[in-house]
Amino acid sequence: MSRANGDGGEGLNTISEDGSEQSSNGWEKGREREREKEREKEREKERVEREADEKRRLDEADAQRIREITSKAVSAILVGMLKWFRASRKF
Repeated sequence: MSRANGDGGEGLNTISEDGSEQSSNGWEKGREREREKEREKEREKERVEREADEKRRLDEADAQRIREITSKAVSAILVGMLKWFRASRKF
């Protein structure tokens, strides 16, 4: 519901549900608050996506590190066994 504000017809005041009057400037502020909330939601969504990407990269790096350690351990065991068999065969 709207009505003229009575001060020369410069603009309209909006009467909200609670009965208080808001000028068109108040409406613009409300719209700006809504836009800011939407922007904040977008920023939060982007932050969550960045954190998920970072976690995924760290998980991949951990998996690569584990593969390297495992392959070095297996290689060390095989080299040790080879040396042991070679040494035990000479005597």
